[in-house]
Amino acid sequence: MDGKYSLLGVILKGDNSAKDDGRCLGAIKLFNSQIREFTLEKFRDVMKKQLICFVENLQFCTKEGWGICSGLENILKVGDILSEEKTIHVQWNQCEPKIAVRTASGVVIGFVFCGLQSKLRALRSLITDQIYDEGRASMQEFHFVEQNGWPVSAKQENSLSVLDVCKGSHVTISTERVLLTQTRVSPETDNLPFNASTTNKYQSTVTTISRKRHLSFRSSKDLERISPADSSVGDVTGSVKQILISYVRAEAAQHALRLKQELSALGFTVYLDVHEIRSGLDWQDSLNYAVSNCEFFVPLVTPKYGETQWTNREVKLADVLGKFIIPVNFLENWPPKCLAIQFATTQYIDWKTQTQINAELSEGSTTATDIKVWDQRHIRLVACKIKELLNKAREKAQLKKMSLVKRKTVVKSCTLVEENNEQASQCNRDGCPLVVICVHINQRELGVEFAEFIRGMGYEVWCTNTGNSEHRLDCGGWGVQERETFQEKADDAGVIIAVLSPDFIHSRTCQQQLYYCEQRKKVVPLLMENVQIPSWLELMLHSNTYTCVDKGDYQDHLPTLLQKLLDPKARQSPNAELDEARISYAVKQLNKLLRSSLCIYICGPTVCDNINTNTIKALGQVLCKFDDVTVVTGGGYNTEYLVSHAFLQETQKSLKSHRVWHVLPERDRKDRTKDYPQNSDGTFQVISFGQTYFCGNSLEERDQIVSKALDICLLVIGDADLKSVKLAQKFSWNDHYVIPFVVNKNVDSAFTWQLSQGISTEDCQALNDTEKTVEARASVLRDVLIRVQDNLELEHREEASQEVEMSPPKKVPRESPSKCGGTSSKKTTLKTVNTIIL
Repeated sequence: MDGKYSLLGVILKGDNSAKDDGRCLGAIKLFNSQIREFTLEKFRDVMKKQLICFVENLQFCTKEGWGICSGLENILKVGDILSEEKTIHVQWNQCEPKIAVRTASGVVIGFVFCGLQSKLRALRSLITDQIYDEGRASMQEFHFVEQNGWPVSAKQENSLSVLDVCKGSHVTISTERVLLTQTRVSPETDNLPFNASTTNKYQSTVTTISRKRHLSFRSSKDLERISPADSSVGDVTGSVKQILISYVRAEAAQHALRLKQELSALGFTVYLDVHEIRSGLDWQDSLNYAVSNCEFFVPLVTPKYGETQWTNREVKLADVLGKFIIPVNFLENWPPKCLAIQFATTQYIDWKTQTQINAELSEGSTTATDIKVWDQRHIRLVACKIKELLNKAREKAQLKKMSLVKRKTVVKSCTLVEENNEQASQCNRDGCPLVVICVHINQRELGVEFAEFIRGMGYEVWCTNTGNSEHRLDCGGWGVQERETFQEKADDAGVIIAVLSPDFIHSRTCQQQLYYCEQRKKVVPLLMENVQIPSWLELMLHSNTYTCVDKGDYQDHLPTLLQKLLDPKARQSPNAELDEARISYAVKQLNKLLRSSLCIYICGPTVCDNINTNTIKALGQVLCKFDDVTVVTGGGYNTEYLVSHAFLQETQKSLKSHRVWHVLPERDRKDRTKDYPQNSDGTFQVISFGQTYFCGNSLEERDQIVSKALDICLLVIGDADLKSVKLAQKFSWNDHYVIPFVVNKNVDSAFTWQLSQGISTEDCQALNDTEKTVEARASVLRDVLIRVQDNLELEHREEASQEVEMSPPKKVPRESPSKCGGTSSKKTTLKTVNTIIL
């Protein structure tokens, strides 16, 4: 080793290296040979030993002052960054670069931490939250200014990044409002081949830009609100966040709240629906805005994740828009069954590692594998892993080894993406449109027949049961390669055709195909062999009409349908959106009507021969023990009628003010007289006890409304009753609680557990153990309802606290002296005098 050594100074750079020499952290002694041989990674270890005030969160800089990512520290040597003055420059390694904000006049008003690849909409939110306050310039609007002085419009903020307007380490904003006015002007005489004096009849309208100060009474919260004219995602309220946490409310609501706290402590801004969505806002618009504008998407993948309406939409929208997705896995097997194609190659984080679980089991823990129990220390570890992955993703993006935004996907007919969203393509691919046919391997010949027929119409066709995927599909499922192939084809397609056979509906792989395509593409269902459509498929396809394959009429209907869906000149009717808006309005009205601390919807079979009066009475007694309860039924005969009537009798005995509501549709075209009190004209009668509310144009619409409006469904399971099972699955689809209560010993326990939502396996087993007495099971039901009610109340408190935080303080009016006759009768004390003086 070279015996000569040198003393190297370590300088912590300031924010402006041109004006600030920085702060010296100390000196490092190194031999000259070590300067040539030591990598920066090894030099970091030397700094830990020799520096008095060493800080972990430091980043090396080049001689020119450029930051060096951690991935290069094992490559570069100390001599590569050593200056002529024998100094090594370092800087703070922030999660986000520090961006100074200055006005057009050059005054720096503050700084924020924001990624250079973040959208300007996200930067606007950070500036509003961290710099502006209600006493300063927050009363004015502002817009960003590009390096060449051009103003950036609100619409462009969703497509431009911070890097597009950043100059050095600062961005420029202006509070001058840009107004577009139209004036009549004459063309320039230099560009006209005729005399300028004759140009009056050739005058044209052109746009000129004038600047005007804008006076407004809008508050700081209004700066975060996007006006409909400027937004590509609708009129929604809420600031843009870096991370969005997606979760099943009935399974992971508390986990999401606590994970948000840990991520916020690490310096991230986090979107959580319970905190961000205010009352009166449309959930879909708000969530679409949040997913479109977040940088990272973190789904908490519990057993029901992807099988509820909102998680299904959120995770697909994040994928369509190319967001960086980091799932937190709560499952024993990966990937989840309904998201196997989307998550085929996605890196995930376990909620607990197998080592952690084994350690807890060895200590005698009984909740080591219970996903309902997530210790704070494990949540903190997961939050740190998320931070580590996000930092690595940014570094790789900076090194151009990967991109946080994937290629654009064809999202024609996709209800998840607005037409003016610039993050995704809205048109078909170049050349012939692609049609993907999803068909089971056992219907190979039928798939070939469909492919030839559609090719004859001039479209390109790809069928799932052809090629190398046959053997893998027949042996129990696709592998990663087959899933990736299907993902590429489905992303490129304009229309997906699903041939619904019994084999297809019961195939796990075919179900995964539909889960992937639903909401992304227009799915055309073709029904064969008189297949009974399961409720989960009805919820996904949103279709009331199916073309029957066996009748052969598809050859007449399919060409016209494909032309409507694939022709760029064709426009679809907004009937589906109008129906959804009408149902949403009915849900809001029903929620206003049913205002109580605990609303329970009773659902059960219309034939209840196996249900004895003791069971009915026990259910009524349990529900009556709570305070402020509203029992809701569908107005049907037998089970619903008997339980609600027993509840009302118990209420009258205890002198409580509980309520019973029956929700029936306005009318139904079908004959429902066997199960409901229906009149001859299709309308329904008022129930003899309780109160009756009419909504919806059919029983199916009524079921959609109640499953969206009510949080809890008590499913009484007797004989096989497909209608009540379908309604319970709609409650699950809308991320609400489903509590099954078995009254028939012949019911399979596995079937009961599949129907449950939001309760643990142990509770479900104890609740439906038919060997126990009715009183014992009723006691378990009461405990389950108490836990569910506690969860709902906690969510409501979180919403209320967030509402209070986001609301401006109320001004307390001063009491006029005239009200007291001009003088106060209260004796003046020293405290009151001090108050007056102050």
